[in-house]
Order: sequence, then structure tokens, then C-alpha cells
Amino acid sequence: MSKGPVADACLLDPAHRDAIIPGNNGVFQPTIAHGGRVVGTWRRTIGKSRVTIKVTPLAALDQPGTERALARYAEFLGLPSRVDWAR
Repeated sequence: MSKGPVADACLLDPAHRDAIIPGNNGVFQPTIAHGGRVVGTWRRTIGKSRVTIKVTPLAALDQPGTERALARYAEFLGLPSRVDWAR
């Protein structure tokens, strides 16, 4: 018996599985984790003068903490960032 779904449930609400692994093809979307659980996804668009990061929350998350982490990512890229929050 596979332990995959059981292990997944420890990290991810089963209701959000399709948002993380669309098409169930094994290709994961970039995720935001907090407290050992997946709480959102993110997608970046790199432009000439900045990186825009769209965050899609799947559960309650620490918005200021998430924005600080994404600012560190943008700093790594050497670009200022803009964070857009999906509703």
C-alpha cells in the first residue's frame, strides 16, 4: 500500500492538492510552507526593472512574513519586488 496520500495529508490539505500538483502529473507548483504545512502557491514574472510575485493563499498565512521572505528572494535576483495577492 502506498504511503503517498497519507504523507501528503500531513503536509497539505487534500482539498488543495490540485492547486499544488495540477493534472496530478508529479510537477509541483512553487509552494509557501509555514509550520510544516503548505499554505499557498506563488508565481514570479521577471521584468527588466523588477520581479512581480503573485501569491495565492490556500490557508491562513503570515502575510508580513511571506512578504519578507519574498523580498529576500528578490534581493537574491538583484531586483526590487512587487507582491500581488490573489483573492
